[in-house]
Amino acid sequence: MATGTALAGNIGATRRFEYTVLGAPVLMASELSDVAKKHGSRVLANADTVHASGDEAAQWRIFAVGEKQLAEPLNTTSSATTSTSDLEDAQ
Repeated sequence: MATGTALAGNIGATRRFEYTVLGAPVLMASELSDVAKKHGSRVLANADTVHASGDEAAQWRIFAVGEKQLAEPLNTTSSATTSTSDLEDAQ
């Protein structure tokens, strides 16, 4: 999950419209999804998203992967665990 400003809508010529979403948070969410899949994590979010969630932020563990601040839920139903070093290897 990522938070920020994005553009969503139909883009293209009259003969070929495509619905798409553009923006930095879209790219970040895509990258987080790839890292989560690779390492068996169910959900990852960037730290800005967690901080913006108010009281919910207490339910997330924030850590660094390279220069990025990421977060994962403290309590998940997944049996898979992800170590920070595994996530750093994904960079």
